[in-house]
Amino acid sequence: ARVWSENARRPDRPGIRVRQAAMDIIIDGYNVLHTINPGDISRDELEGKRQALVEEIISFTASTGDEAIIVFDSGKAESPERLTIPRTAVTVWYY
Repeated sequence: ARVWSENARRPDRPGIRVRQAAMDIIIDGYNVLHTINPGDISRDELEGKRQALVEEIISFTASTGDEAIIVFDSGKAESPERLTIPRTAVTVWYY
């Protein structure tokens, strides 16, 4: 989904406004974690690493106006759990 905003300004041309699209971003949380943390992540570290990633994505979406869905799909969850983080554009799914 794209949402258009007329409020974006062009820094090279003051007073000129342009349309800027917000995007829905879907993130494979475990793939990102294992990419930025090569090697094994211990069980003790896992929750902290997931939370740090979620916080980074919250910060990113706050600055861009985008919406993000982060999916952590270990296959070990008994049933899918959806966590909508209040006052953010981020939703987290655990599968």
